[in-house]
Amino acid sequence: MNNISKLLHLTCFFIWMTSMPFIVQSQSIYDDYYQYWNYDEFLTNPTGGGGGVTVRIQDDILTVTFSAGFNESTLKTGNIKFIDSNPPLPSGFISLGQIISSSQGTQYGASLSNGHLAIQVWGSFAPLIHQFSGTFTLDLRAHLCSTIAPPLAFNVSSHSCGPKTLTKSGTVPAGVTWYWQGTDPDGYDDSASKNATVYSYSAQSSGTYYLRSKSDIGCWSSSTAVSVSVNERPANPPTPFIATQSCGFAVLQFTGSPPADVRWHWQTTSQGQDPTTSSMASQTITSNSAH
Repeated sequence: MNNISKLLHLTCFFIWMTSMPFIVQSQSIYDDYYQYWNYDEFLTNPTGGGGGVTVRIQDDILTVTFSAGFNESTLKTGNIKFIDSNPPLPSGFISLGQIISSSQGTQYGASLSNGHLAIQVWGSFAPLIHQFSGTFTLDLRAHLCSTIAPPLAFNVSSHSCGPKTLTKSGTVPAGVTWYWQGTDPDGYDDSASKNATVYSYSAQSSGTYYLRSKSDIGCWSSSTAVSVSVNERPANPPTPFIATQSCGFAVLQFTGSPPADVRWHWQTTSQGQDPTTSSMASQTITSNSAH
């Protein structure tokens, strides 16, 4: 009589995978920059004095310092000097602060205006002044990155057992890339294998998983978070054995009992996932087959 091989197969099929994020610290977006302009380049009628205006960018922090004393004059207003940083400064208007206030209530303020260092005057007229002063800082990285939208909420596979597959939802905007960050909400992993446009992500255990946008100039968005529930695979059942064998039939058995909330089901193929088959400790078969 032919031998009958036995295999007791669980209804959950599981593939072991690992996902260990490699964190890459972000680099400076802006090249270091330094520029100094003499005070007279900011006056309408300079007749003597000293000092000037300094612009510096270091570690993505812009520092603008006004420090000068001079014979009475009025300040130029509007876009005064272009700051040729790399990359260019953010477009639009960004107020820096006040550099002089006259006794008549008129104020001069400094700002950035489409890449220029600009001066505005608030009041009924431009008064004569003899000095300006003030130091202002702007976190360029924070300003640029605040405009990077986080990814759309991503999809989670619906199968009930084993790791869940995460896939992006929607279209990635031009100029950015979406990267899987695993369970790290502040991750900076921009390795090619984490590119959500190319690869899905396997969630091995329950938890909150994150996806982030990174712009072409190095800005990271806030994280998009989705809660994932993973039902872990139960332990393998014991190997069944032939308890009784005779002409025309065989009785298969296994020893032990499954853990709470787990059932062991006989299957006729190694990949069987039929939860309706018998879960009894013994099984009688009448034809050659694998179980």
